Amino acid sequence: MKYVSRSCPVCGSSANIFLHLFSKDCWQTVKCQECSMVYIQNPPDYDTLSKDYEWNTSSANERKRRRNNRKVYYFFSDKARQIKRILRRHRRKEMISIDSLYNSGNFLDIGCGNGGTLKHINKKYTPYGIEISESLSKEANEYCIKNGGMVICADSYSGLQSFESSFFDIVLLRSYLEHEYQPLPVLREVNRVLKKDGIAIIKVPNFDCWNRRLRGLGWPGFRFPDHVNYFTPKTLKEIVEHSGLKIDNFSLMEHLPTSDNMWLYAKKGSE
Repeated sequence: MKYVSRSCPVCGSSANIFLHLFSKDCWQTVKCQECSMVYIQNPPDYDTLSKDYEWNTSSANERKRRRNNRKVYYFFSDKARQIKRILRRHRRKEMISIDSLYNSGNFLDIGCGNGGTLKHINKKYTPYGIEISESLSKEANEYCIKNGGMVICADSYSGLQSFESSFFDIVLLRSYLEHEYQPLPVLREVNRVLKKDGIAIIKVPNFDCWNRRLRGLGWPGFRFPDHVNYFTPKTLKEIVEHSGLKIDNFSLMEHLPTSDNMWLYAKKGSE
């Protein structure tokens, strides 16, 4: 197993505090003394992450473990999600937002997995994806090629460099940025590939939520070692601004302390 030793992914500072209560096994969770970003200091490298901690497998195993330990909690949680889906007519929140934005365009899903999201976007968009897993990217690519797009099998930073500037109308980073050990360079590339009126949609776990404060390591946002960044509204806002992207919407409703997750919408900014 190979590791990466890194400084703060937001501000670059190497001054940090070791958080024993939020660390597990060999994974060292720290808090930056400069900007308060919480992150795993020694995450696995891309090769280890893609082979030993493939998202589909690790996610399924973690979900099964949590459900076995808290059956009553997840019974009510599932019911709440079912109600939300009915109210949204079985459409995800980001899909409702996306469909109202453009009449057509190039759509990129970073960390697209097997293409589950790409298969549900409106046919008016040309689907593209980046996925580090060979098996998952192959499945997603078969769908995208049939619909005029493609999926690149690579880490996200390298994959983004394969596209020309101002190519995408929409870039989706849904449940992705918490996995990326170099999020700032990736966001700078997102800014480069966005069109002038394009938009980036970011969803990450909210480390500042009440549920995390109540449950500690039992919070579902903790996933060792594939969740390597733990953003608060403050640190998410800072890293997006450092990348050159311009925040379009990050209202209180998008990062309520009662929610485990938060959403941020950003436009192309200065490069």
